[in-house]
Amino acid sequence: MRRCKSLIIPIITGLCTVLTATFAIGQASSANYNITGGGLVGGGGISASAANDITGTFGFGPMGVATSTSYILNGGLAAVFQPSDVFYAAYTRSGTDTVTVQNLTLKINFGNQSGVVSGKLYYQQRGSLYFDSAALTVGPGDTLRYTIPATWLTARGLNYYFIVRDEGSGITRLITNGGEVYTFICELTNAQGQRPTALPEAKYRIVGIPVNHQGSRSVPTIFGDDLGAIDITQWRLGRHEYEGTSLVLHEYNVADPNIAEHLPGIGYWLAVRHGRRYGTDGFTVTPNRFLITGDYLELAVDSGWNQLANPFAFPIDWSLVRFDDNGTVVSGHPAEVLDDAAYWYNGSEYETVDSIPAWEGFFVNIKKKNVKILFRHLIYSTLKNVPQKIAGPAGENDWRINLQLTTETNRDIDNYAGVIRGAESGYDYLDFAEPPPPPEGSYLAFVLPEQKSLFRCDYRPVFEDGAEWQVKIAKAANRVLKVSDLDQLPPDMSAWLIFDNGTHILLDDRTEVRLHDNIETARLIIGTQKYINHEVSELLPKEFSLEQNFPNPFNPATSISFSLPEPGFVQLEVYNVLGQNVRALVERDMEAGKHIIDWDGKDDNGRAVASGVYFYRIQYNDLNACRKMVLLK
Repeated sequence: MRRCKSLIIPIITGLCTVLTATFAIGQASSANYNITGGGLVGGGGISASAANDITGTFGFGPMGVATSTSYILNGGLAAVFQPSDVFYAAYTRSGTDTVTVQNLTLKINFGNQSGVVSGKLYYQQRGSLYFDSAALTVGPGDTLRYTIPATWLTARGLNYYFIVRDEGSGITRLITNGGEVYTFICELTNAQGQRPTALPEAKYRIVGIPVNHQGSRSVPTIFGDDLGAIDITQWRLGRHEYEGTSLVLHEYNVADPNIAEHLPGIGYWLAVRHGRRYGTDGFTVTPNRFLITGDYLELAVDSGWNQLANPFAFPIDWSLVRFDDNGTVVSGHPAEVLDDAAYWYNGSEYETVDSIPAWEGFFVNIKKKNVKILFRHLIYSTLKNVPQKIAGPAGENDWRINLQLTTETNRDIDNYAGVIRGAESGYDYLDFAEPPPPPEGSYLAFVLPEQKSLFRCDYRPVFEDGAEWQVKIAKAANRVLKVSDLDQLPPDMSAWLIFDNGTHILLDDRTEVRLHDNIETARLIIGTQKYINHEVSELLPKEFSLEQNFPNPFNPATSISFSLPEPGFVQLEVYNVLGQNVRALVERDMEAGKHIIDWDGKDDNGRAVASGVYFYRIQYNDLNACRKMVLLK
């Protein structure tokens, strides 16, 4: 098959002899016919003579006299004369047809050929950049035919046109809809309008339906017919929507089925069991906004977080999405209109992505009122979707550290505190908002002064002494906080976390804190030793201590906390009831402060140990302590 890289059908000229004349009101005569002007010659058909065919409807006006050896015409506007023996080809379908999904035979009638007639069908799935081609076959009654297989007729629809050639005369005909492609809009049954792949087992995703359903758009109609009666052990569906200024997660249930009606471009949280799929009957989604830069589907959005979905049945490029800002379509993704990030949820964490897959959804944060999003009707051309992380500091004195929160159900990983030259102490365009938490998920975010929203990035201007960040941590079971990229800090600075229960930790790249259930906030303090001493010194432990592990009993992991009043060499080891060494957890110099070390229930060889009683023992300088813990599987 041959590809032609163009969405615009070229105008082919010089394919046949065409005479066009414009004449004045009066009379035209020849030996073969006589035409009297002064009005419209109607009918739109063919008027034959021995020398000419005249087609169409012609208007005559006062412009002059034209003569030839075959005729004399006096008068006329736009009269076209074509010899009757020129090869012609005709296609009778309308420019845009709605068709059901089945094998479909296309037919071109031709005549007056002087040799073998051949032709090609050029076709593309709607939204594609390229056309493929297939040879037409000669059928009965002077026709060229091609049977489109039902597999070509999908939720995307189909564009097509033809080129036909009479090999004897060398005349080629381009058959289009007035210079535009022909289009099939596909009418799908519920079975045909299904998501092509099943959702992962019992994992929440943001989903959409790229099918234009024409009937009731309620949740039971769109989802219930495939997934069954509401049963939260089998499937759950919800949507984040605003109640005043508050973003609230509404879950579909029998008592409250009125989640916003389905439209292409609207996203929902959905989790299902047993690999089931969903979909709806309806039609190909078509653009409703046309700009010089392309065709778009336009959808109104709210100020704040919007839960959206790809409205088309093919992946789209996030960078090609445009925004109408109060009546003006703006170039790119300006910071005053939105955070330039499409947050796609992969089942356990958010990723910022450069393309939105078909049947998938995302969150975007809009900063203004009266904004509309414009989805470009063009397939994303890159073969692999690569997650794009939020850009970080790039200047010589810029830096950032990363905080990650992991729970049993999800992770919140792209949270950054740092310094960028030119940043503001409060909110600015570098501070990206925190996406809404997934159902049954937790989050870690920064609190900025005078801002109602939470943020995943909080960058400050360059400072010489120190600064403090406010951190909020949503409650969930088995939360673990990890910190990384501390090597980016200036060499004279260190970082501490002070939690709302009074515990405080000097951070390094090995820091993993298993959070107690009651912790909801923390202070992140970064600065020089002088600044830290002023902010933290009162919180440093006055004496050495080893605390009871948490949780206890545990399975599979637990956290061990200890306090050091001064720097020193620390050995922390785990023993079984026979006094045999099971695991060495720490053997290094450590700073003063409270420290938390995790044990994953494995020995030094990486093998999981059996249930039972174990002991953990710490040696610090000339001091030591020991406690008991229970692993219960």
